[in-house]
Amino acid sequence: MVSTSIFHIIIPLAFNVFKYTWLPPALSVIELVFMGYAIICHRFYSWRYILFLMINSSIILSVFVIPILFIKKYIFYEPNIVISLIWALIFGLSWRTIWRYTGKYISLIIYGREKTPVSEINTLTHDFQISLSQATKKLSKLLQIDSNYISISDANTYQLYSSYLTKNDSALLKEEVEYYAENTQDFSLKMICEQMSQHDSAMVLPLYDNDHILTRLFITPHKKNGSVYSTEEVSALQHLLKNVESYIYSEYHIKKSQAIAHSIAHEMRNPLAKIQIHLEKIIQLTTSEDKYVDKITSEIEYAKKAIYNGNQIIDTILQEVHQPSIDPNLVKPYSIRQLTKQSILNYPFESDSIAERVLINESNDFSINVHKVLFEFIIFNLLRNAIYYFHEYPNSYIEIYFESTDNYYCQLNFKDYGPGINSVTKKRIFDDFFTFEKRGGTGLGLGYCQKVMKLFKGYIECHSNYGMYTLFTLYFPKSSIPLSRLTQYADINKEKKPNIFGTHIMVVDDNKSQRLLIILYLKKMGVKIIEAQNGQEALEKIHQHKLDIIFMDIQMPLLNGFDASHKIKEIYPKLPIIALSGESDKDEIQKINNIMDDRLEKPVRKNDLIKIIDKWLNH
Repeated sequence: MVSTSIFHIIIPLAFNVFKYTWLPPALSVIELVFMGYAIICHRFYSWRYILFLMINSSIILSVFVIPILFIKKYIFYEPNIVISLIWALIFGLSWRTIWRYTGKYISLIIYGREKTPVSEINTLTHDFQISLSQATKKLSKLLQIDSNYISISDANTYQLYSSYLTKNDSALLKEEVEYYAENTQDFSLKMICEQMSQHDSAMVLPLYDNDHILTRLFITPHKKNGSVYSTEEVSALQHLLKNVESYIYSEYHIKKSQAIAHSIAHEMRNPLAKIQIHLEKIIQLTTSEDKYVDKITSEIEYAKKAIYNGNQIIDTILQEVHQPSIDPNLVKPYSIRQLTKQSILNYPFESDSIAERVLINESNDFSINVHKVLFEFIIFNLLRNAIYYFHEYPNSYIEIYFESTDNYYCQLNFKDYGPGINSVTKKRIFDDFFTFEKRGGTGLGLGYCQKVMKLFKGYIECHSNYGMYTLFTLYFPKSSIPLSRLTQYADINKEKKPNIFGTHIMVVDDNKSQRLLIILYLKKMGVKIIEAQNGQEALEKIHQHKLDIIFMDIQMPLLNGFDASHKIKEIYPKLPIIALSGESDKDEIQKINNIMDDRLEKPVRKNDLIKIIDKWLNH
């Protein structure tokens, strides 16, 4: 009515101009179209986005029309049609660029930033490719929702949603579902509405796999400010999810593989721990009068080394399914020569004759900063690859020597006088999953060695003369700590026996085998032991005993290690709590450092247990 009064009465009477009288009917038709769309779809564009589209479209239209009018008015000769067509062609090729350029400034005026929310949502494709969690955090910020309540769930978990979306191939919005549920007799919609209310879900979008089968659902909560999702946001989300479906699908399978790896590792550690317990008991039963005491002791040591090697393989697999990382607290200065010798002593050789074919040149030595277990894994992997061919090449042997290339790097040379590697194969040996003429290999070993060397801020190279030898050169940055200060190897093979007789130590672990292994070690030292199967039991027993140290598992039922440690620290802030952790990612290690005092890797080794007790009780 206002526009009709202005254009039909005021302007004609005041200015005697009637050429704008068509505007009110045109505006009425546009309004009718929008209202009709809203009634049919129960969605509407936000007023800011409509304003953005109208202003930008008007500018684009002006850019096209004004030159045409100019040509028509001032160029009267016949080829003006050709010029107009040329201009139309140029405009057709460049209008998208003009739209983006002008849209940047219009968005700045309307939204206060250079990109509209729709554009920002559409640019998240790369973020989804890198990290699903980081991308959802950015998306939640754009949509003004809580990222903790965004979920990408298996479609089988929500059969009501998936059955509806399979038929309609659209989106479920809470407001739309409520409207249809009230105005139709569709019982399934009422059930969907009830389920969305129960889970406080505002929108559900479908995700498809490579065969266009609905496999997952993208579920979001209501907005923090209480507003509903606009049409442009829903459309932008649908477009984004269509582009990133393959990334989400891949990450889903990666997480599934990680879960399987964790499950396998957990199940494998239990029998290994039980074997370790029985070996320790056999050692206790063995006396010096036994006829075969030396032979039995030797075989037990080989078995213990095999268990240790098995646990290292488990740790390596678990680190591989995550991005390899190093706990900074476990990176220490070592003598490269002594650490290499110790790694070779720990390797489970099949026989002494094979071990004798590994030669170490001890003429040089340097100090390096490394993670001991990861360094040992590199040596183990190189040994395993070389020894694989020992039976086929009976005259082959391994030579290890150390050199300094400059003031920054020192190098460990691992030279295997075996079959060698041809030039074609040599180019791919560090590729993941690449293996050559080896049965049972995963192809992850050398690729993982390369990643670990990068974590050490070094690198690894391979040189080979096919049929003669293969040389792996490992470059380590030199440590600033001189060799004279590295005293940790003075008694490298000598077991420390700290004076901890009568000490009260609590061992908290839901896994009986892992718990008994630690208890078996501690009993030999005259320690008074308190057992607990979970964090809740530990809290109940902690007040009954005066404790000197606690060994606490992380993942436990009823109350996990983190929550239990937090509560214990509130009461006894100075009581040392040592985390028992078998497989820890970067986030878990950070959490251990924040809440607990130290970390002991599972399954526990006797020497490591003694060192950590000595560290926290006697020093």
